[in-house]
Parts: sequence; structure tokens; C-alpha cells
Amino acid sequence: MDTGETQIYYVFLIAACIIGALLLLALILSVQFSKKYRKLLGERVEIEIKAIERERTRIANDIHDEPGALLASAKILLSTIEVANEESRAEIKQSIICIDDCMVRLRCIAKGLTPLTVKKKGLKAALEEYISLIKNNQLTIQLESPNFLEIDEYIAINIYRILLEIIQNTLKHSKASKLRIVIEKAPEKLTILTADNGCGFELEKHHNQSMGLDMVARRAEIIGADLNIRSTKNQGTYYNLTLHCNNYNPNDNMQTINS
Repeated sequence: MDTGETQIYYVFLIAACIIGALLLLALILSVQFSKKYRKLLGERVEIEIKAIERERTRIANDIHDEPGALLASAKILLSTIEVANEESRAEIKQSIICIDDCMVRLRCIAKGLTPLTVKKKGLKAALEEYISLIKNNQLTIQLESPNFLEIDEYIAINIYRILLEIIQNTLKHSKASKLRIVIEKAPEKLTILTADNGCGFELEKHHNQSMGLDMVARRAEIIGADLNIRSTKNQGTYYNLTLHCNNYNPNDNMQTINS
């Protein structure tokens, strides 16, 4: 190889090294940008969900303070009315039953809007309370959970929201007669399994169209949980939510919901 060829060889070698270094740099920057974008997107979703929680709390308080109080007053007023006519007494009694039913429904709405029981008594008690308020003779909900679950409050609220969305989807769309919810807590892992015996659905189609499923996925992502959904026609729907305790640190990016 003469001097000219040697020089050309080294020029090409240097050029190849420079191009390789630039490509490597571009790859590194692309990965860093992608991580930063995902982090910013997650933070934005978290901020939006916290804003929703605050608004839900406000609406739930309004329901409790205004319509709830008015219905309670109406019930007391009806109870004090004395009539001699048997038919009128029966009508008053039926009206009181209707008011009681409305008050139960309002409490159910308020419980769905703001999970105060999660904060006061824990996840299992909140779910049991919500399930007890649901009046549906077609669906039996079976909850299996340890009595005491040591879970961060923010995680517990998001899990509560996820399970309420699953319950509502089951009630509205599945035509199921049974829904089983199992919560299992290991030292470093929390697993939540749900299964119904309903009609199932096309997962891809509903993922693109259902805001409920989208919110379930977003809440799972925010707390660092792995979500797996499996649905088969006429064989029911299964949700599997797994949270590794080291995936989420509430001190990193969280303030209390009501801050």
C-alpha cells in the first residue's frame, strides 16, 4: 500500500469512527429523550388525576351537605305527619322508603366520588362498604383480602379507583352473575386478581374506545404496577394487577391528594 492509499485509508477510518460516534451519540440522546418524555407524561397524568380527585371530593361534599341533608329533613317531616286514612299512611310509608332508597344511592355515589373510607379504615373496608351499597340481584361480588393491608395511601386510592372501574364495567357490560376479587400481599409484592363469568369482550376494540379501560391502565402505570387484561368471548374477563413494592416511592413525586 503506497502513501496515497494509506492516507485515503486513514481518512475513511477516521470518517467511519466519527460517523459511528455520532450515531452512538444520537442513540444515547434518543434514549434519554424517550425516558424524559415518559417521565413528563407520567407526571402530567398524575397531576391531572390529582385534580380529578380534588374535584370529586368537592362534588361528594356538596352531595352530602345539600341533597343529602334535604332528603333527611323530608324524611323526618313525613315521619311526623299523622293521618287517619289508612291509604294515606301507606303512601307516606312508601314515600319514606323511596327517600331511604335515594339516600342510599346518594351515599353510593359519594363513596365512589371520594374514598374517605380508604383513608380512615383502609382498602378492604372501603371496598366492602362500596359493595354493600350496590343493589344488584344479578351480580354477586366476592372479595378476598387480608384484614390489614399495609399500603401507601396514594397507592390504595388508585387501586380502589381501578377496582371500582372494574366493578362498574362488570355491572354494565359483562352480563356476569359472579365477580371475584382477590387481593394478595407478599413482603415485596401486591397482587390483585379479578375474574367474572360474563360474556367477555374484544380487548383491542375496547382499548381504543373505552375511557374506563384507559384510566385503569393510566392509574396502574402511575403507581408502577403491571396490568394484564384477558377476555374471551363467553368465558369472562380477567384482570391481573401486580405491584412490586420497590417500583413506587411516594416521596419521589407525590404530595397528598388534597394538597
